[in-house]
Amino acid sequence: MANARWVAPRIMGYVSDHINCKPSAIQSRMQRKYKVKISYRTAWHARHICLEKFFGSFEDSYRWVPELCRQIMETNPGSIATWSKEGVQEQFNGLFVMYKASLDGFLNGCRLVIGLDGTFLKGKYGGMVLAAMGLDNNNGIFPIAIYICRNECKETWNNFLSILAPYVTQKENPITFISDQQKGRKFLLI
Repeated sequence: MANARWVAPRIMGYVSDHINCKPSAIQSRMQRKYKVKISYRTAWHARHICLEKFFGSFEDSYRWVPELCRQIMETNPGSIATWSKEGVQEQFNGLFVMYKASLDGFLNGCRLVIGLDGTFLKGKYGGMVLAAMGLDNNNGIFPIAIYICRNECKETWNNFLSILAPYVTQKENPITFISDQQKGRKFLLI
């Protein structure tokens, strides 16, 4: 019986050319080319091994967060990129990114309306991306900032908004926040 470690080198080129291939396509390819029948799970694991070779592991990606922040601020002067970790194991807690161009665009060319929303991340560790979007003069969505965190709760929204607030409240006029928050949940809107 073939295992994922045996299959992975044999499909490396195929996965490289078809990065979004499904495990069922890998199963068919192995059957056709090598006359080997593999399970869906083996094909899925082999594809995962290939993707890790191409893009690195999830664990490595989290180790690169400080460098990512440094490079964002170095190559985009005036941008904000900050991250935090917590606990004894120093587990990733959150990453905030706001480019200077987005901030300037919001302050100089957008209506004083900020939409707040979050979406789930897929992958080994999951998590959430919280986003703040403005509304430009053509009623188009204008990205302001994102916050990547482990889960969506009052604490993470407050963290996101407390980092964002000093930058977007530079004008004297009040800002309107729009959110799809759940009934009964209150966020600290600064």
